[in-house]
Amino acid sequence: MNHPRTNRLLPPLDARTSARRALRLPVEFAMESKPVPIEIRPGIKSFIPKIGIQFPSPIPHYVCVRLLLGLLIGGVFATFVANAQTTNTPGVPANADSLSHVIEAAGVVEFMVGQAANWSVATNGLSLKPGDKLRTHAASRAAVQLSDRSIIRLNERTTMEIFPPRNAEKKRFGLPSGSIFFFNREKPADVEFDTPLAAGAIRGTEFYLEVAEKSERLSLIDGLVALNTREGNVSMQHGDDVWLAPGQPPQKTALVNANAVIQWALYYPAILSPDDLQLDNRESAALKDVLDKYRSGDLLSALAAWPETTSMTSTGSRCLRAQLELAVGRVNEAERLLADIPDETPAKRALKELISTIRSNRRDEALTRSGRNNVIVLPATASECLAHSYTLQARADLPGALAAAKRATELAPQSGFAHARDAELEFSFANRRAALVELDRALQLSPRLAPAHALQGFILLDQSKVSNAQKSFNRARELDAAFGPAWLGRGLCLMRERNFAEARAAFQAAAALEPQRGMFRSYLGKAASELGDAKGAEKEFRLAKELDANDPTAWLYSALHLWQENRLNEAIRDLEASVDRNDNRAAFRSQLLLDQDRAVRSANLAAIYDDAGLSDVSKHAASRSVAESYANFSGHLFLADSFSSLESVNRFDVRFETARQSELLVANLLAPPGAGNLSQSLSQRERVRFFDQKPIGVSSLTEYASNGDWHQAGTVFGSVDGFSYAFDANYISLNGQRANNESERREFALTMKQRITPDDEAYFQIGHSKFEGGDLATLYDPASAKIGFDVREKQEPTIYAGWHHAWSPGSHTLFFAARLDDTLSIHDPSANGIFLRQIGGVTTEVQSPIIGPPVLVDFASDITLYSAELQHIWETPRNTLVVGGRWQHGDIHTRDDLTFGFPLTSDNINTSVERGNAYAYYTLKVCDSLRLIGGASYDHIEFPLNADLPPLSTGETSRDLLSPKAGFLFEPWERGLFRASYTKSLGGLYFDNSVRLEPTQIGGFNQAFRSLIPESVAGLVAGTEFETAGVGFDQSFKSGTFFGVETEWLTSDGRRDVGVLTNSVSLPFWPPDSPGNSRQTLNFRERNLSAYVGQLLGDDFSVGARYRVSEAKLKTRFPEIPDTATGLSLLEGDEHALMHQLSLTGNFHHRCGAFAQWESAWYHQQNSGYGGARPGDDFWQHNIAFGYRFPRRHAEMRVGVLNLFDQDYRINPLNLHGDLPRGRTLVMSLRLNF
Repeated sequence: MNHPRTNRLLPPLDARTSARRALRLPVEFAMESKPVPIEIRPGIKSFIPKIGIQFPSPIPHYVCVRLLLGLLIGGVFATFVANAQTTNTPGVPANADSLSHVIEAAGVVEFMVGQAANWSVATNGLSLKPGDKLRTHAASRAAVQLSDRSIIRLNERTTMEIFPPRNAEKKRFGLPSGSIFFFNREKPADVEFDTPLAAGAIRGTEFYLEVAEKSERLSLIDGLVALNTREGNVSMQHGDDVWLAPGQPPQKTALVNANAVIQWALYYPAILSPDDLQLDNRESAALKDVLDKYRSGDLLSALAAWPETTSMTSTGSRCLRAQLELAVGRVNEAERLLADIPDETPAKRALKELISTIRSNRRDEALTRSGRNNVIVLPATASECLAHSYTLQARADLPGALAAAKRATELAPQSGFAHARDAELEFSFANRRAALVELDRALQLSPRLAPAHALQGFILLDQSKVSNAQKSFNRARELDAAFGPAWLGRGLCLMRERNFAEARAAFQAAAALEPQRGMFRSYLGKAASELGDAKGAEKEFRLAKELDANDPTAWLYSALHLWQENRLNEAIRDLEASVDRNDNRAAFRSQLLLDQDRAVRSANLAAIYDDAGLSDVSKHAASRSVAESYANFSGHLFLADSFSSLESVNRFDVRFETARQSELLVANLLAPPGAGNLSQSLSQRERVRFFDQKPIGVSSLTEYASNGDWHQAGTVFGSVDGFSYAFDANYISLNGQRANNESERREFALTMKQRITPDDEAYFQIGHSKFEGGDLATLYDPASAKIGFDVREKQEPTIYAGWHHAWSPGSHTLFFAARLDDTLSIHDPSANGIFLRQIGGVTTEVQSPIIGPPVLVDFASDITLYSAELQHIWETPRNTLVVGGRWQHGDIHTRDDLTFGFPLTSDNINTSVERGNAYAYYTLKVCDSLRLIGGASYDHIEFPLNADLPPLSTGETSRDLLSPKAGFLFEPWERGLFRASYTKSLGGLYFDNSVRLEPTQIGGFNQAFRSLIPESVAGLVAGTEFETAGVGFDQSFKSGTFFGVETEWLTSDGRRDVGVLTNSVSLPFWPPDSPGNSRQTLNFRERNLSAYVGQLLGDDFSVGARYRVSEAKLKTRFPEIPDTATGLSLLEGDEHALMHQLSLTGNFHHRCGAFAQWESAWYHQQNSGYGGARPGDDFWQHNIAFGYRFPRRHAEMRVGVLNLFDQDYRINPLNLHGDLPRGRTLVMSLRLNF
């Protein structure tokens, strides 16, 4: 978060000769203390390896370094303690004993202990041991969780006995009669069973077993079976269906529809409104107890209360009975009851529609229908409206489903079922307030309705109220233990508490209770992955994909799991498949939320692309994520990471600093506590897991290079109950690549975020940084470095504060305020001063550097900047509007002393900077393939005439600019994207333009710059006007091929006052003795054309190539100096540089964790306008790296060689380029994540 000013410098006044350089006042910017890996770049000079390793005499033991090491050690210990505390959270013990537990008892369920003669009533939570029996009566069902967390579901009229195992590792049970569904996902279960006709040994995880009077059936959904019968043996594998009959050999066929086999295990919600049943007074009186329990939401008690002695033959009573039969899975009985009822009966139509919707579960077919675009004619009864609501949801028409639910509440305002359904769908649109209103009404009317309590739990969990959410889920399970979402919610709460073992058991119960729900299997795979069970996780993800191949969730979680297993290419394929399927969640998410989901997936793709070596693909994916949903934090966060990778290690040339800092601030303000990455040094790639929230985590990065460069960064972070935090410490010591190129930086930052209300979040950050260094500019010739040049900078404290209020989904207000205090001092013993010899007030001669003794400059500057910005974001499925305004004020105190063999000038001035800014950006989604972007900003800035380039000047100047913005994003075909933009903008004084929330991207191109002219060439030019235009195209294919091309036109027009020295006496040889100033104009033009291609090869390799040609022109003039003045050419120039760059990369990533990387880079530069002083260069550099990543990326070790063939170079810094080593360099790094 520090805002160094180390690139605030005087212009290199001798633009012709690199040996003549101007005084440079260092300036750095709003930048997180991000661990910057020592960049790996390559070259050719000698084929004889010679690696010189320099170990500097003793590594300095600063107090901050000792503090950092203590912080990391303590954090690691605390992490292990926290993990130990959450691994065995009270509940069902992780490895309890041989006891099993009844988790569902619906209807009449009984148990018998051992050899006892009497049966007793079984209830939820009952413990069973080997030798015990359990049975269900008619219209009843039960579920048992074995000691290994296997789930056995008992259908009605089923008797099961738990036998003592023949082998301690195996489970064994007997099934004299009835049918069960067995489910296990922790590990393949060795299960033995006995039936009247067979004995079997199953090495499996999921099967259905039915024992009828004269036949038996075994349907193996997943696993292997060895089945022994009197008539023969048979081997089975997943997807086999075997029928047994006395005296006949086993008959094996293919299992066509697993859901049809276990339809009794599916969940059917209550939809009938008692008002629609039209019961007469006699029936109403006879069924009063049933109706009271039904209205309260307790369907199981209502079924148990049914008066068996009374004959109920009316249409209404039979429909009610059918609804209650569905509650215990008796679909056939329900259909029998409905068979003789006239088809025009509303209650029958409602139930038949519900059964059809739940049983078919064919969302892929439903998605092809156009119901969302058709006019919906809603039924006339509340029952039919509720049933139709589920049908419309299955057809991915969520708005229609919500309209049907609301119509049901209007037709039956006393129906708790209708209000609960309304609340559920409102929550699908993220309308939390509306959902809570309907939910409160539902719980008043139906206090025992399990889905309502589960929904309450999900809303509380969304607000990070984990303990309260857990209570709601537990209440829902008490009311209806067969309701899968209640178990899912319990598992999510346990995941938040880092109790993955118990979470897995809960997800397993949810999947067993509602086995047709692929979503539950996805979460089960997620929990298995968190526990390190890779095979179990992959099996669940595979089954989830099979159950619903169109659901993107399984593909997303599978991709994140594969990424953690170092299977990058496979992760990319699965995540791309998730993006392609994103809109298939339209049955559960509104279009606005689908856009947010797509943004999250695109952002994660950006991280994994970058990890796989596809950096260009990564950058464009991050930019696309922001375009898809501006209010979603994840895209902004990954885009900030992309910009950070483009910045130099020493933070001197900071073209992209404004964009990176702005994106980071927006991401931190928008991210819910615990969801984002508050750390200023931890890359978001280190947190691409399953969006889990740790109470405490530790990350450390250590880097060392053979030239003596050393970098140590550490972060302690976490999130607890709506509060998240990150404490960063960062130390960088760079020896540099030439004389006086050393630097040292120490930074600390504490960032916190707290949820105040469900719709409000507060953000706070405080930081400190200290910097010391020499001549950090990028030079054409290392010999031209300024010896003795010294910079010192200190910032304490830097304070950020922000507020985020969510008015509704897609409507967000952000407020941001900052106070920054920066102290900078520079000592330059040989500054390139400018001497304008004047005769009669007319300049006749220019000297730079000044003939005579060197000019010594001591410069000091203090600035205190205050900034406040208000922004509102409004998003709908078709529109995005971002409006805001910013005000900034800074007080500047500057001092300088110039000596020219004798004291020359001494300045001590107080000035200020004032800036006002207003902006509006609008994006219209014309159709699914085209987005049009337009906007404008207005800036007014007042700043000192010259507070940086000694001798200083009093007075102020100002700039005003109305800046248009335009762009578009066009997807003409699958995975193809055309993008274009045109923008104008106004730069700032120092780091003021980097403390902002205003959007940085237009049409996938950056429009926010700290400066365009490289700071190593001209320093900072206050109030510069920028103009940009860009056109690009990107394409990817399912074969793992990526390519793109783009061109940019960048223009920078600036002017500034430069301090000069003049003579007070008009004599030809009078020395400089008086301060003055002169106007300088700097016109910069840059044209870029770049193209890239990348290819995934199999599961372990990727290759890429990137070509870029860049032409830069800088025209420098001093219009106030007459053209007749001799030596004017020393100050003015028309500089031109043309550089070609080609980068070839190869990457290898093996699932065991080993990886290798190769890069070969070619540079070819031509220069003109330097009088032959800067000839071009043509060279290659080659880099190579090897490393190993530990499982789940808890650690990474890397060793590499930069500039393998020791190739030196001469590159004109007018073409912006990355840091290149001048000699062969060995680099090593160690990253730890806990």
